[in-house]
Amino acid sequence: MTDKRPTLYEFAGGSDAFVRLARAHHARCVADPELNHPFSKEDQHPQHVERLAAYWAEVLGGPDGYSRE
Repeated sequence: MTDKRPTLYEFAGGSDAFVRLARAHHARCVADPELNHPFSKEDQHPQHVERLAAYWAEVLGGPDGYSRE
């Protein structure tokens, strides 16, 4: 019998948790005078935060939405 261990994605709380994490990360980067340049451009993709969340989620065992997009 094998135990299916939860992924880091599941431990973290799933998709909603990764969106919250990406929003917090983005806000901190925008607020930082040394890090804000690439995060504060007007031509940034409108779904940057959601895409970042999907990437992190997939890398940590979540659904493959980032790769499919």
